[in-house]
Amino acid sequence: MTAPPGAVSAYYSDLIGRRNVMLIGTVLSIVAGPAAFLIMKPGDAVSYFLALGLLMVVMGIPYGPGAAYLPEIFHARYRYTGAGMGYNLAGILGGAVPLIIAQPLVAKYGAISLGYYLAVLGLISTVCVLAIGETKHRSIDADTHSAPTT
Repeated sequence: MTAPPGAVSAYYSDLIGRRNVMLIGTVLSIVAGPAAFLIMKPGDAVSYFLALGLLMVVMGIPYGPGAAYLPEIFHARYRYTGAGMGYNLAGILGGAVPLIIAQPLVAKYGAISLGYYLAVLGLISTVCVLAIGETKHRSIDADTHSAPTT
């Protein structure tokens, strides 16, 4: 049995750094979004599942180290609230906003526009990960007021 992408990427985030693995996933998502919609052909279940598989694998890459990365960016006294709010607000925004704008995008620009929308989200995610910095070697018990190193 093979490990899911999130488990593999979580393991590698301990070896090469959470930020590096997150960046691999977010950069790949810039390409995977449009690629998935180019792979999908109307009425073809195989192409649909191939595209969906591509998106799920690429999504799993930053998802694995996210469980360690998100709490590590907050100081100890704010960690639980910060990580919980960050994760849940991202889920709401990432789950609701695409559903709201998907139909108008497809109606005006076609299905490929959703792929480009995913690419833009990947680009925004990449910029955010670059701005946060690496947390792998930061002591999570420390309650210092210094930001993570880049």
